[in-house]
Amino acid sequence: MKITHTLSVSIYKFASVSAFALLFFVLSATSVQARMADRIVAVVDDDVVTQTEVEAMARGAIERMGAKLDKGAYRLILKKALDQLVMQRLRAQKAQTYGIEVTESEVDQLMRQVARKNQMTLAGLKSALEMDSVDMDLYREELRDQVIKRQLVQKVIRPLVTVSDQEIADLYQLTNKGGVKPEEVHLGQILVRLSESASSYQVDEAKHKVDLLLTQIRNGESFANLASQYSDDSSGLNGGEIGWFQRGSLSKEMSQVVFGRSVGQVVGPVRTAQGLHILKILDRRNVSASSEKIYRIRASHILIRHGSNSPEKGDARTQIDLLHQRLKKGASFEALAKQYSDDTTAKEGGDLGWFGPGQMVPTFEQVANSLEPGHYSQPVRTEFGWHLILVNEKIEMDPNSLDARKEVLKKQIHEKKTQERYNQWLRDVRMRAFVELH
Repeated sequence: MKITHTLSVSIYKFASVSAFALLFFVLSATSVQARMADRIVAVVDDDVVTQTEVEAMARGAIERMGAKLDKGAYRLILKKALDQLVMQRLRAQKAQTYGIEVTESEVDQLMRQVARKNQMTLAGLKSALEMDSVDMDLYREELRDQVIKRQLVQKVIRPLVTVSDQEIADLYQLTNKGGVKPEEVHLGQILVRLSESASSYQVDEAKHKVDLLLTQIRNGESFANLASQYSDDSSGLNGGEIGWFQRGSLSKEMSQVVFGRSVGQVVGPVRTAQGLHILKILDRRNVSASSEKIYRIRASHILIRHGSNSPEKGDARTQIDLLHQRLKKGASFEALAKQYSDDTTAKEGGDLGWFGPGQMVPTFEQVANSLEPGHYSQPVRTEFGWHLILVNEKIEMDPNSLDARKEVLKKQIHEKKTQERYNQWLRDVRMRAFVELH
C-alpha cells in the first residue's frame, strides 16, 4: 500500500531537527556498482554526480508538477537537482577538511527522531518509505548530509558570529511596540539570485524575471511549481517552503513585509544580500506568552560527567545517587562539590553565580525554577552528565522585561546571522571549487 503524499512530506519535513533544515524529496538510489557505470553529469573536485542521482533528487518536484510538466520545466528541475547535489558533494568534502565524520549510529539516531516526530516506530517509518518507493540507502545519505551541515555550521560558522547588546535592545524595542502582536509566519519563497555588486543590466534582468513570475502567480499558476522551476534557493525542490519565522529571525527587509499579512498573500520583490525574493504567507499563528513564572537564580551544583566510571565508584548515576544520600544525611553541599564535582566550579563549592532565562540548558533551568531557596534537587540528567542543584537565591522577574527576554532574543539574532553567514560561506565554497558539468 502506497503512503499518502501528505505522509511523505511529513517524513521529509522532520528529517532535519536543527534551525538550518534542508528538505529533500529523494525517491530512488543506485548501488555503488551502478553509480560507477552510470552517466557522469558533473565532476566536483575529486567526486562525481551521476544522471541517476539527479533524476532521483528531482523526482518529488517532477511528480508535484503532474500534468503541467513540460520539457522546459523538466530541464529546469533537473538543473536545480544537479545544483543541489553539487552542493552536497562540496559539503562532504569540506567536512573531511575539518575532520567531521558522521557515523552510522548518528544517522540511526536521526532516523529514530524522524519516526518519533511522525508518531511512528522505526520499523513503521522504514515500511512507509518503502511503500512510497524511497530507497533507504539514499534517504540515509540525505540525513547524513543534514548532520554534516549542522556540524559545519557549529564548527566553522558559529564561532565567527557575535551579537551586540545594541542588537538585542533594538530587537526588544521592535517586538515590544504597542499594538504589535507576537506571531509566527510560515513562508514560501522564490529567490532570484542577485549579487550586491550586480550591474544595472543584471538588476533589470532579475527584476524582469520577478515581474514575469508575479504575473504568472496572479494568473493562478502554482507558487510551489514555479518555485520548483525558477527559485535559485535549495528550497525550490521543496516547492519553496522555508519554515516558520518570528520577528527578528528574518532580515529587516523581509520582516517589514511578511508580518500582519493574510494567509495566501504573495509579497515582493524584497531585495536582500541574496537577491530578489517573492514570498508567500503559507500560514500564520499567534505566539502565546508563557504563563510560567520567570526567575533570576543564584545556584550551585555538583556535576558527575557521563563516562566518569570507575570500579571503586561505579558509573555516573551511581556516584550521584551516593552523593544525594550523603546530602540527605546532612553533608555540606559545598564540601561535596569541592571534593567530587567534575565541573570547573568545584573549587568554588559548585557556585554558578546568577543566571536568567535561557542561560542554562532547559532541563537544568526547569528544575532550578521549581526549587525554593535553600533546597536541593533530586539527581538531574542533562547532556553534560548528572547534577545535584542547590538554589541559593531566587528573584521573580517581569516576563516582558529586557532582562527576562535577553537570552531568547540573543539566540534569535544569533541564528539569523549564522544562517546569513553560512549562506555566504557556501556561495564562496561553490565559487572556489572545481565543478565541470558534462
